Amino acid sequence: MFFNKKTSPSNGRIQAEPSEKALHGASLVREAWWLGLVLVGAYLAVILITYSPQDPSWSHMASEGASVDNAGGSVGAWVSDMLLYLFGFSAWWWVVLAFYGMWLVYKRLGST
Repeated sequence: MFFNKKTSPSNGRIQAEPSEKALHGASLVREAWWLGLVLVGAYLAVILITYSPQDPSWSHMASEGASVDNAGGSVGAWVSDMLLYLFGFSAWWWVVLAFYGMWLVYKRLGST
């Protein structure tokens, strides 16, 4: 009875077009996502490429003054070690996923 009531898109209400300001704001958000995905993908690729088992990291202890060879520094050594420990060679799929997301967002940037 009450739940069977169907509403139509033309129920007499006038839907306003999004303003230019709202469209510009949405475009800025998409550009920020795109840039963030580029940075995350590039950072993950660099820290996985420069991974060294001798770096002090999550699963490897080192002496107090041990140098870190990872291009991402101590954080990069920890993140790359944790990704490789948890996912193995499949950790590279996170890089692929970041660049795939970047490509999807980039396609939407050109369409608006």
